[in-house]
Amino acid sequence: MRHLRMSVFTAGVPALVLSMLLVGCGAASASSVPTTSSSTVVPTMTPRPLPAETTAPLASGAVAGCQLSGRTSTQFVAVGPLKFAGPTRALDYPSALIPSNAPSAPYQIPASETTGSYNPNPPVNPTLNYVVTMCNTTSATHTISGVTVSIAGFSPSSGTINEWNLCEGPYDTSSKNAMGGCGGGIGGPGFGYYSATLPSDTVGAMATVHPTNGSSSLPFSLQPNTSLSLVIALAGVSSQGTYSLTFGVSIDGAASTALGPSDGSFLIAPAAVKWTGLNCETPAMQAEIPASSQATYYVCPPSS
Repeated sequence: MRHLRMSVFTAGVPALVLSMLLVGCGAASASSVPTTSSSTVVPTMTPRPLPAETTAPLASGAVAGCQLSGRTSTQFVAVGPLKFAGPTRALDYPSALIPSNAPSAPYQIPASETTGSYNPNPPVNPTLNYVVTMCNTTSATHTISGVTVSIAGFSPSSGTINEWNLCEGPYDTSSKNAMGGCGGGIGGPGFGYYSATLPSDTVGAMATVHPTNGSSSLPFSLQPNTSLSLVIALAGVSSQGTYSLTFGVSIDGAASTALGPSDGSFLIAPAAVKWTGLNCETPAMQAEIPASSQATYYVCPPSS
């Protein structure tokens, strides 16, 4: 599962279709396991059963026996007795940088970035929703003792950040309008919902993951041949700069194991200037956009 990738602009009209149902390991959901209020009982999440192991032996270092929609078994790693995929941002809607020295005029967007290749590097102001999938392919029940999120790196920056976002849609010269839109959701059987708020923007700042939306508190158990995806909404990152994160997972009370997000670092710019296609519909910007019968895409700065 990769974070959201925007879909196509067709027939000269941007038609952004963003719908994602993130699916955990296996094919069929299992019923909830009742728990009691006793403090000695570890609650059991609602898991999804794993299919029988039918994968062929993998190369050295790869992990077999765990399947996730859109992924192969080689993308899982072993953490103690369990297997993990992620953390990965989902439906993050990142913006892309516009050069800080760009003139206050229409800025042309390469057509490739409106037809499936929208992959900002760095991603600017993404929504920080991370998904971690864990699979228990053993014959024993194991306990997820705790999950944390930490700032592994932070490089502060200053100055004006200009950004554009495909959700807001660039201006299309062939249709002479700007259209956009984002949608989608994260969830389904085998998902638990959590949040974490970092106490500061400093390297080493750590937050403990807590349940939301009625999900079970940690610790919780993961039964044999089941999987679970944690959706973790992260807050508390608010200073301008480039961040990298580390997630920590403790299993059966053991020391925490670090998991690095596959998405890498991201840029947060709370005061970024938003360039949009809608801004290009003003008379001043229209006067600077060359006439074209072919689909050409622009974003423009806000009116001063």
